[in-house]
Amino acid sequence: MAIIGDEQTLLVVDDTPDNLFVLEQVIARHLPGCRVITAASGGEGLALAASVSLDGALLDVQMPGMDGIEMCRRLKAEPATASMPVVLITANRASSELKARGLEAGADDFISRPIDNLELVARIKVMLRVRRAEEQLRRANAGLERRVAEKTAALRLYEKAVESTNDLVTVVSPRYEFLLFNQAALDYNGLQREQVLGRPVSEVLGAEAFEATLRPRLDRTLAGETVEFDLLLDYPQRGTRQQQVRSTPMRGEGGRVEGVVAVIRDVTEHRAAEKKIHRLSQFQKGIVDNAHIWMDVLDEDGHVAIWNKAAENISGYLSEEVVGGSHIWGLLYPDETYRSELQEKLGALLRNGGTVEGFETPIRCKDGAIKIIAWNCRVLLDDTGGPMGVVSIGQDITARREAEEGKTKALLETEAARGRIDALLKSVADGIIVTDGDNRIILMNRFAEDLLDLRLEAAFMQPVDKAIFFRPLRDHFSVVLADAKSRVSEDMEWADPGSGTLRTIQVRTFVSAEGPGERGGTITILRDMTREREIERIKREFLSTAAHELRTPLTAVMGFAELLLSGEDFDAQQQREFLEVIFEKTEALERIVDELLDVGRIETGRQIPLEKAPCSIGETIAAAVEGFRPQLCGKKLEISLPEADRRLEVDRQKMVQVLESLLDNAVKYSPGAGQVRIVGAAAGDAYRVSIEDEGIGMSPEQADRAFDKFYRADASSTAVGGLGLGLTVARSIVEAHGGRIWLESGPGEGTRAIFSLPLERLPEAPDAGNRRFDAPLHPMTGNYHDG
Repeated sequence: MAIIGDEQTLLVVDDTPDNLFVLEQVIARHLPGCRVITAASGGEGLALAASVSLDGALLDVQMPGMDGIEMCRRLKAEPATASMPVVLITANRASSELKARGLEAGADDFISRPIDNLELVARIKVMLRVRRAEEQLRRANAGLERRVAEKTAALRLYEKAVESTNDLVTVVSPRYEFLLFNQAALDYNGLQREQVLGRPVSEVLGAEAFEATLRPRLDRTLAGETVEFDLLLDYPQRGTRQQQVRSTPMRGEGGRVEGVVAVIRDVTEHRAAEKKIHRLSQFQKGIVDNAHIWMDVLDEDGHVAIWNKAAENISGYLSEEVVGGSHIWGLLYPDETYRSELQEKLGALLRNGGTVEGFETPIRCKDGAIKIIAWNCRVLLDDTGGPMGVVSIGQDITARREAEEGKTKALLETEAARGRIDALLKSVADGIIVTDGDNRIILMNRFAEDLLDLRLEAAFMQPVDKAIFFRPLRDHFSVVLADAKSRVSEDMEWADPGSGTLRTIQVRTFVSAEGPGERGGTITILRDMTREREIERIKREFLSTAAHELRTPLTAVMGFAELLLSGEDFDAQQQREFLEVIFEKTEALERIVDELLDVGRIETGRQIPLEKAPCSIGETIAAAVEGFRPQLCGKKLEISLPEADRRLEVDRQKMVQVLESLLDNAVKYSPGAGQVRIVGAAAGDAYRVSIEDEGIGMSPEQADRAFDKFYRADASSTAVGGLGLGLTVARSIVEAHGGRIWLESGPGEGTRAIFSLPLERLPEAPDAGNRRFDAPLHPMTGNYHDG
């Protein structure tokens, strides 16, 4: 069913496509807010009616199979479409018999062909208007039925509540007659319902009580006021009873007062108990007020119940300013953090019971003075053993504390010196936390604040275990205090508050010496050792790798040299083979030593010396590739150099070294039959070379660090050789040429190493424009597979 005001949906069924098209266009033109769906048969129309919410239907009567009249009958038989208006489209001058059949099937209207567009639109509008009116009526009826049901249920619930309550409930009319007297009221007064309902209040409860007490209050309530009062009535069987009455206006339509609802409760025993408690309270109050020591009582919600004279004299706040509320907390303890801590301790005391003795707090008095109070507190328990409040006895020890401060004044020079030390400590790069003898924070420099994400203003004079949320550091302080060691040092893994990355922080705590038997404060130094630990790890890995890289060729050299020196009779061919291995391994050692020497130059800030000369980029790359023939076994190498004869002003030997280093990485980290691709081309004012592999790839962080000396992306793997210096040296060589080098990679996506060199105008080589370059292995544009 379409919602009133929303787009309405009309089903049009005709077995002639042209008729469907014309009807759809007419409706779309004259009724733009009407959605039309069409069907070419009765069966198709019924299927649409079952799946789409419709507001009306136009059905062609003469259709093969199921005609429009049969379809109308079936639509009217379905609950979802029974109330939907249906207009039948008949042939010109349809018979009365046909129209009668249509009306019996439930048709709401007829229209004959040829169809007049204005008549069609008018009939559809009427049909949809009727549909809209029916829907509005249905909704109005449903809403009315719902409201009637709700009112009926509410009335029944009200009657049930009134009759089931133990309170006496009555309703009095504006003529002072009882309209309602619940069962509890009947039982209380020993009356039957017929003795009360409709009778004047003065007859039921007595004319004297009515005129003197009830009528004035009933008049106030009939004027719209809610009245509460106590009533004394004499009963023959009960005697004098005290009742608490709440009289409320009963309002009808328009808010007009139509009577009085009176709820009555017998409070005779309750009032007697209150008087007894009041007398006892006055007796206790006299004892408390005459005590010369601060005494107060807080209920379980932290509200002040008792505030004696001594509390008034010490704090300056009178009892009438304090009793009944909890605002005294904010007056005595304006610091919100400290106040919350005290309230938490009070809550723990109430939950756990017991006592607290010798607990000291500073309070701010009404005149602004700060006083120190020593407290002894005990939980008050009710008859069931449950807590009902806390009694606190406080002693003003301000004078004693002021006397102790005399000793502090004698140490002003020391404090001044400490201030200078504080300034010095704040300026150092390491984090510093200083605590006093009670393990409260008294100093933090900026590094410590940033590391802990905690400002000194919030942590000042707060215990370490409250101020610091990082548990390992709190445990560190606990160990220091428990073991009373003069120095404790340990490393901690620390998540940086900003980036979330792990950092290694060295925590060293020194305990300062105090007098005999006195506990001193602590000075804790927080040093970021992340880089140092990483460097130590990399150095260890480098030493292990270097030893392995040096030992492998040395072992071969020594082994074949021993064979040659053993005196055995080797023929000339074998001796040559042995010498070739020795020479090859010696070259490997030379390369390692050269890398270490280059790194040494880089470390000392010296630039790698270059011997620049015009060089063909194709020849340079071919020379690097030629040296990698053995390593390329099983690999597929693709080289694309559209300008192989392009000449660059470079140190050819150093550039070969760069290319060999990048090729070495590409070959080592590629799968067994993987492809390595070398591409070179001019890019603006630079010449760019990329070497791409299909290897394991690297994360962005690994790619950023790949050019750091000794760095290996997978340090755990010993199957891949190398010192981790090749890329470091390659970057220095490229930058010495005025170029730059970088990596593009992703995990599992392979790696592309790219470097660019500045292009300089050089004299062309002879026949440079016509000569095609051929590398020793393959053309510079094409594929090579050595397998």
